[in-house]
Amino acid sequence: MIRIAVIREVAGDLQGAERLYQQAAAAGNPSAVARLAEMKVAAGEPEGAEKLARQAAEAGNPSAAARLADLKEAVGDQEGAENLARLAADAGDTSALARLAEMRELAGNPEGAVRLAQQAGQRGSTAALLRLADMREAAGVQEGAEELARLAADAGDTHAMARVAIMREMAGDRRQADQLARIAADAGNPSALARLAELREGLTAD
Repeated sequence: MIRIAVIREVAGDLQGAERLYQQAAAAGNPSAVARLAEMKVAAGEPEGAEKLARQAAEAGNPSAAARLADLKEAVGDQEGAENLARLAADAGDTSALARLAEMRELAGNPEGAVRLAQQAGQRGSTAALLRLADMREAAGVQEGAEELARLAADAGDTHAMARVAIMREMAGDRRQADQLARIAADAGNPSALARLAELREGLTAD
């Protein structure tokens, strides 16, 4: 039913598509509810869209809530965006929080960006923290980048541990670099030890 509804929607038969989505939604399919929410967005009905997005997320489909979070952020409704992103994350899509974190960082709100990235970390995804670390490192904010990588490492991300180890090595703190690299290796990620060896071999050769 949903596949036929999609075909009708693409063909421009919005009423027919909506009727089929409604039938599928009544049968308990959260994907159909999410599609109806998307149609409400396209039709310029944000309140109806949000209601449906919440229903879909509560039923286990976070896609519409994540999409609405992006839209609310784009129009400056940060509170609404965060609420929907958290709803999407609770339904299994932590990337919604990660995207908002990146948007906040680009908009010049680093504190808000970190808060959202930490929320993603609390839900089991440290990717947002490391992405912010990348962005700050690229901008030359080394201290801020290391702080974010440490937050990810503290959450148990061995790639982040390895990254902080290299940062400490580059800053001349060999003791902590070794310590972090060994912790990461013991947790199953020996990359930092190998990288430290390469760096130190290079220094010896020079």
